[in-house]
Amino acid sequence: MFEVVLYGCTQNGAQRERLSVNYVYMDPLFGLILGGARPPGSRLQAPRLVLDWHEETGWLEPVGRVAVPQSHARELVDALKLVTARDFDSTYPDGYVQDCLRCAAAVCEFIERQQAAGFALWIENV
Repeated sequence: MFEVVLYGCTQNGAQRERLSVNYVYMDPLFGLILGGARPPGSRLQAPRLVLDWHEETGWLEPVGRVAVPQSHARELVDALKLVTARDFDSTYPDGYVQDCLRCAAAVCEFIERQQAAGFALWIENV
């Protein structure tokens, strides 16, 4: 497990765009989401994609690209947008925290752009 790759594909499966994100950024982001980076009192659950990552099931299994339902993609975007610098503990250097937050923003922008264009989203663990 070294990187998460997101693909935007046309409805017939032709790849349009690809975003590769190193685990060095995704691990802490997913960990913070799983640990509760949500508004106080929120009843939001961890997104399915994050739960799969934690449980090493679903898209983490060595099966290649896996289609992501739009609702699961939206859950991930919503959760990533809630992560802030305050969610990271003091052991993380500020520069690294900022890199993680830029990564989260890039993933959100990628997913939202694919959905706005009507493209299917796929994910792969490589």
